Amino acid sequence: MKGIMIEIIEIGYALVIDEDEKTLLLRKCISENGKFTPTPRAMFVSKDLVKNAYWIKQIKEYELSEPLHVIYTSQLISKFFNV
Repeated sequence: MKGIMIEIIEIGYALVIDEDEKTLLLRKCISENGKFTPTPRAMFVSKDLVKNAYWIKQIKEYELSEPLHVIYTSQLISKFFNV
């Protein structure tokens, strides 16, 4: 299931980052204009819960955008304003 995007109805979106026998590591994503941006927030979830829950569905086709790293934002702003 690694690399699969899931939608948790009325809660949000998550990307499966890693998995083992019983758990999945999900990383929260923000959806904007059909593109998904991963956030730093992640959590472990039971694999059975994701497979058997009717309120969780898999998104077949999705596009990831690059997350903006907070460390580099001051450099990005300086570049933009040519400072």
